[in-house]
This record gives sequence, structure tokens and C-alpha cells, in this order.
Amino acid sequence: MQISTPEAWAFKQTMPAATHFMLQASELGLASLPMEGFDESRVRRALKIPRRYSLPVIIAVGYPTAKAAAAARTGRFPIGEMFSADVFGAQWAPA
Repeated sequence: MQISTPEAWAFKQTMPAATHFMLQASELGLASLPMEGFDESRVRRALKIPRRYSLPVIIAVGYPTAKAAAAARTGRFPIGEMFSADVFGAQWAPA
């Protein structure tokens, strides 16, 4: 996919909408997980999606189990490793 194609632009614009969808799901007590890297042809066949539609992301949504809801979150980087202040690598801390 070329960066300058309308399809590439549309794929990039999908994530803000997907993010808002997932935030609203969370507000309603639902868990969500965006997925990329899926087998598009298998998804198309399983869900009978016509070829004229693109599939930039799939979002799984459901009610979390009590065990999952109580589990400690893992895999998060400390905020200081994810953000820099002014220049790359300069320590940042929330005010």
C-alpha cells in the first residue's frame, strides 16, 4: 500500500474512530482489544464481507470475566520511558 493512496489515508483515519469506540465501550463496562495482522481473507469469508470494503482493524468487544477485571495490568512502560520533554530522551514527568 502506498502512503499517498486514498486507502492509506482512510486506514490512518480509522484509529481515531476506533479509539473513541473503545473508550465508549470501556465507559459501558466492556473490554475491547484492537487487532491488526489478521488473515483478511479468512475474516472476509467468515463474516461474508464484500471485497469493496477494507479491513484496517478488527476490535474484539465483550464483558470481562471477574478474574480478568481483577487482574493486575501488565506490560505497561513507565510514563517516563514513553514520553520526552522538549527533546528526545529528556525526562518528562506529569505536572
